[in-house]
Amino acid sequence: MSSKSSVHFEEDAVRRRIDNVALGEIRTDVSVQPRVRLNPSVVQSYMDLMIEGADFPPVIVVHADDSYLLVDGYLRYEAAKMAGLPTLKCDVRRGDLRTAMLLSTEVNGQHGLQPTREDKRRSVFKLLKDAEWQQWSDREIARRCGVSHGMVGQLRWELTGKITSERKFTNKHGTVSNMNVTSI
Repeated sequence: MSSKSSVHFEEDAVRRRIDNVALGEIRTDVSVQPRVRLNPSVVQSYMDLMIEGADFPPVIVVHADDSYLLVDGYLRYEAAKMAGLPTLKCDVRRGDLRTAMLLSTEVNGQHGLQPTREDKRRSVFKLLKDAEWQQWSDREIARRCGVSHGMVGQLRWELTGKITSERKFTNKHGTVSNMNVTSI
């Protein structure tokens, strides 16, 4: 564990800090990784740039159970390992495996190598296969994954064989109800 692990997180909504973390303290999990596969030529290119001293944005990790779970930056992480770097600049968030899984669907398309169609499908399926997240609307899942709600609807149909048929709403009396949208 790095000496900075005792630093307290701000109690704001994102609870994060930037820290240099030893590569050996960062772990990966296939259920979190946003990409279907890593592009070896991009890893090689990043490694060459790192050796030359290029400054990359921090990777994102979730600090959970006294370890750092990699969320975003798998290409940079692999390049840093190949370059023999001892540490990597990390944007550290607090959470658990589920926090890391959800965050990985949200951040992958925001910078660097754009996600492929397969990568986008992987992110959407990650949410649709979860008991809690599958209850979200197609639009909410689309917003989280950075895809169209039509894509989410199509993938939901592929996975379940049915189109989202109900939406929760709060009526004018404050009662939560279900709206049947199958005939719309």
